[in-house]
Amino acid sequence: MDIGRVSITRSLSDGIDLDSTTDALIHDVDVESHDDAVCLKTSLSLGEKKPTRNITIERARLKTASVFLKLGTESYGDFSKIRAKGITMTGGVGNRHGNPGIALETVDGGKISDVVIEDVKMDGVGTPIFLRIGARKEPPGEMTGIRLARIEARGTRYASVIAGLLDEPIRRLVMEEIHVEPVGAAGIFDAKQKVAEARSAYPEPIQFGAIPASAFFFRHVAGLRLSELQYLKPAASPAVLLDQVTGAWPTCKEVNSTRGSCDGNFSKKKP
Repeated sequence: MDIGRVSITRSLSDGIDLDSTTDALIHDVDVESHDDAVCLKTSLSLGEKKPTRNITIERARLKTASVFLKLGTESYGDFSKIRAKGITMTGGVGNRHGNPGIALETVDGGKISDVVIEDVKMDGVGTPIFLRIGARKEPPGEMTGIRLARIEARGTRYASVIAGLLDEPIRRLVMEEIHVEPVGAAGIFDAKQKVAEARSAYPEPIQFGAIPASAFFFRHVAGLRLSELQYLKPAASPAVLLDQVTGAWPTCKEVNSTRGSCDGNFSKKKP
């Protein structure tokens, strides 16, 4: 399937949905929608679990009040071999579900694996990155082999949330060259603040309430590799918070008086 050179404006629902689809290319599209702009899912609409796999998304310009690029929420079947590159995301038109730029969600028992998303520019997006394993349906699904690279997000409102479960962590996650600049002055965040697990809740970054970090919150991740996560440093708060995370310890440095790279104000909770 080839979906290319398509323009969708003022859609009151989703822009482009692929459900239980194999071998598809989405390219050179402009999508403006009230709900999700581009959404891949694995529902039970065909009466059985079917995968979504071998999907490529290139050169897409997205604008939405909801989620820009999403896997889920319906996630009964598996997702694999998903590639997205050269995506421009423009926010500022709404804040549905925290307005995530990239959202990978498995909450119905499906597995998300072998996903690469790179070369993404975000402007005015609510939450840059949201990765979530939940369990609306037990047992929970899986998420493994994810690579996010060369992502630039300006004017964001919320911290990115990467959250697995205690009994099913996100595995083998690589994040490289992620640059985030939130809008407005940084608040004061308490690293000891308890964040709810919200295991069976509808997946959205705002489901956890206030997040005790200004840029990135990681919880229940096994095998995390970070490189060049840059952000504006808060005055007296952790920018990056790891809670029950294993993997290579990040290389952290101060870029200048206002910017940190991957760390700067770094806090870690022990498992």
